[in-house]
Amino acid sequence: MKISILKIEDKVKEFYHKFHKKEGSDEIAAPATLQKLLNIIRRESVHSILEFGAGIGTITKFLLDNTSAHVTAYEHNPFCIQKMKENTNNDPRLTLITNPKEVVSGEYDLVVIDGGDIETIGNVLQGISPKHVVFEGYRWDAQRIVLNSVKGKRSISYEKLVDPDGGKGGYVMHLGEGRGGYTSARISLFNELRRKRGFYKLVRSSLKKLIRKHKKGN
Repeated sequence: MKISILKIEDKVKEFYHKFHKKEGSDEIAAPATLQKLLNIIRRESVHSILEFGAGIGTITKFLLDNTSAHVTAYEHNPFCIQKMKENTNNDPRLTLITNPKEVVSGEYDLVVIDGGDIETIGNVLQGISPKHVVFEGYRWDAQRIVLNSVKGKRSISYEKLVDPDGGKGGYVMHLGEGRGGYTSARISLFNELRRKRGFYKLVRSSLKKLIRKHKKGN
């Protein structure tokens, strides 16, 4: 697994702090996730994006502001739906879906998971072939569902996102052509290890060392 200690740009911090002042911002996407999304869309040609659990539209608005891509966002909470419409100014490049049965498979270059119905995520991912799946936070159940939907069909590599300032991180699943990379057995082993006493203490200690080294190098 690759561990990426991200340098959070000022424009990302400014966007995050702007949204953090909005009503309903308690669980908005962290700067590390926004920065990774920015890195991906700068590096690659992204035309169509699917987002699960769009909330009040933090990631949605960030993607619309920084790409020319069409964004399909799923959100079922009435409060969040109303706030997302306000925060995105009803952008014509946004398709907002409120019924999980209406989320259909299609051609998506990038998938973002920040919530949503697990069963719906699994069903939709059976029929699409994104290059990257970005998880806001950890979302172990969603990771397992995604893995099961692509195993045996795509090669998989993992990337853990770390904010050097101590903010919430996340994960990215990079999917390639062919088979290989992580298997469900390896993920199951990892999940078993993370339940063991002292696992997170060890991980936190290792990450702190990496972050100190990263800061010294900068």
